[in-house]
Amino acid sequence: MQAHEMVEGLNQLPVPIRLTAHISPEQVQYLDVELMYSLYTKMTDRNTLLHASSAHPQSLIKSLPKAQYLRVMRNNSDETTKERQLAEMTQKFLQRGYQRLAPNINSKIGLPYHVP
Repeated sequence: MQAHEMVEGLNQLPVPIRLTAHISPEQVQYLDVELMYSLYTKMTDRNTLLHASSAHPQSLIKSLPKAQYLRVMRNNSDETTKERQLAEMTQKFLQRGYQRLAPNINSKIGLPYHVP
């Protein structure tokens, strides 16, 4: 059962209370609060990303940055926060031996680097 079907079904009950709902995959509104989400990192977090010169398989080294950029993009509801966290992720990869391809982050594919 979909959320809007549940609300409609509850509104069919013979009680004087009627429900309203704003259903969205991007935001959550509850009472007078709108919840937003972003990627969380602990204060003790360090840059432990796999180094680009690691002896791990090249397929893993090439897929890691894209996976991490997609993670940042998927776990942010605010565009400004997402861009800031993508820039931070870029710096983490640069510190770990990855090199940037273009000066700007390409949010559609998330690949501002290349593997040496």
